[in-house]
Amino acid sequence: AEKNGRNVLAEATGWPLNEATAKAFGRTLAVATEGPEDGGRQSPAYFHTLDECAKMRFIQLWPQSDAQGFFEFSRDFWLQSWYTPDLGAAFLKMALSLNLDSYVEFARSALKSAKENLQAAAIGYLLKFDSDYLTPHLGNFLARSSLKIKMVALGALQKIDKGQALSTLKAMLQQKDLVAQKAALACMIHFDFAVVRPVLAEFLETCNSSEVWHSALILVQANVEIENLYFLFKLRGRAGAENLVLIQAAEKELRARLLQEKFIAAGDIDAFYDQFKSRADQENAARQAPPIYSLKRVLANSDSTGSAGIGIKLLIVCALLVSLVTWLIWFSGTPEAEYNSSIVASANTPSTAACKTFRATLVLPGYKEGYLHVTSNDLPLKIHVPYGKFDWLKPGDEIEVTVSTTRPDLASASQTLLSLARVKKPVR
Repeated sequence: AEKNGRNVLAEATGWPLNEATAKAFGRTLAVATEGPEDGGRQSPAYFHTLDECAKMRFIQLWPQSDAQGFFEFSRDFWLQSWYTPDLGAAFLKMALSLNLDSYVEFARSALKSAKENLQAAAIGYLLKFDSDYLTPHLGNFLARSSLKIKMVALGALQKIDKGQALSTLKAMLQQKDLVAQKAALACMIHFDFAVVRPVLAEFLETCNSSEVWHSALILVQANVEIENLYFLFKLRGRAGAENLVLIQAAEKELRARLLQEKFIAAGDIDAFYDQFKSRADQENAARQAPPIYSLKRVLANSDSTGSAGIGIKLLIVCALLVSLVTWLIWFSGTPEAEYNSSIVASANTPSTAACKTFRATLVLPGYKEGYLHVTSNDLPLKIHVPYGKFDWLKPGDEIEVTVSTTRPDLASASQTLLSLARVKKPVR
């Protein structure tokens, strides 16, 4: 590309150009063809005579095979009389491209610059060569009003801490400013799309701006996956009339690319949409149905099985009695700081259920939607307790928990139901 560009410039010198344009072409062609003297080990004499635009091109066109030459050429560039912040940004970007780690101190100081181009270049440079220094500063950059700096900082954070970066992305989407929302959508290119797809779906449920929808759908189209075709299929029911037109256009474009790249065959499209409809119906039914551990659902299922349902009902009654006795035993020795909740019958807690007591730490979001969120020995657990009153607890509190579970250890229970029997603050 650079060679073709030089050829075009050389040919352009013969065009009927005005004097100013001809001189500009001549300066750029000189930078593009001559290169630095002595292999780049010293700054060419003519470099100082170039205007800033030509100096910028001189730096950007430095050969990738001559890292040592660039190191010699750029030594102490920030001390030179011709230095500007934009040239400093160009030097950092080329040094990063050439994998030169000699400019860490300069990049650290550049983080404090008032020039966004230099700050952005410094973030990218330090991400590779001094991420430990950069990380504590990312929060300040993410809080800045500049969308450019926010986007660069979020891209860096995603490579350092994916979980925190995803939380930051969600917060950006929740802002009411459309420009900020579009910037957040642009930041999604730093993530695996499978990770941000649920976030995008949740955001579009409450967004009516056609401009934002257009940006979001472009992002979907850029990721050529069959799952994204299903994503667009589900979005139909959430979009207004104007946005529905955008979805249909995005579907058409995505189908064409899936066909072009042979992810699907032309004859299979109708079958895929039949599967999408069936899958969407199942997901909607699952959301509307009671939880699998719901007593109402268990009893409903038992009625449909005839006489076998009687045995299931008896099993549930036995489980309730065992849980009630366990609760009463614990309640008899409960100190004032202790809170006991009702044990909820569960299809996952038959008569073989055992009680386990362990210490845990309450974590965000604390008690929410019938679950108590805790960690124990770095193991995250969700404890089912729909009727609890936990105003006296706050995230960070250490608690002692007794649960009813059929699993042999908490690690295997972390993915299944734990029914709360008792929780208290341990006596210190």
